[in-house]
Amino acid sequence: MGQLLERPVLIPRPTPGGRPVCLDGIYLRGAGPGLVVIPPLAGHGGSMHSPVLNELAYAAAYGGQASLRFDFRGVGASEGEPSDDRALALSDAAAAAEFLQESTGEQGVAVAGYGSGAWIALALAAQLPVTRVLLVSPLETPSEITRVEVPVLLVQASGELGDVAVQRPLADLLEPLEPLREVIDAESRALREGLGHLARITRRFLGAQPAP
Repeated sequence: MGQLLERPVLIPRPTPGGRPVCLDGIYLRGAGPGLVVIPPLAGHGGSMHSPVLNELAYAAAYGGQASLRFDFRGVGASEGEPSDDRALALSDAAAAAEFLQESTGEQGVAVAGYGSGAWIALALAAQLPVTRVLLVSPLETPSEITRVEVPVLLVQASGELGDVAVQRPLADLLEPLEPLREVIDAESRALREGLGHLARITRRFLGAQPAP
């Protein structure tokens, strides 16, 4: 298995009537279609450096596919003011997807969203040529979502499943998408005991082949 070629990148995001806001990102070189890894929103502890996001990115890269993870505006080294506005978050994610498209030369991208970033991933799939969507431990179930016609995989920790007040509306909301589902043996959404399992699930879902 070859060494991962990881580099920091700046992702420009135009703003109305002003200088572009640059988002901080980490790009892992590989073939397309690549994987955009979307963190939780700023108010939910969003950071591209979390173990879960790292594992998603590495899983794609070790499978020979490019990946890009990033911080939303105002988080980490990304410019701008932090915000939990989903429309702004979606525009940041779209800028990241377009950056990855240009980097790989492929129009399609896969997307993975963690926590509240899962809903940004689904919204992005309704807006851009997304090939598949991976939802990892979604948080704060919205009142409605846009239906997408691509494969969707829901990954959760076993420790999450006992919260019926959260799980029932989540299941009802996602039912029209007919998602595949994987449960990882872990106590919490941090998935600390199951990061290796997450990597295997991710590679299988992406259809990735082992990198030379």
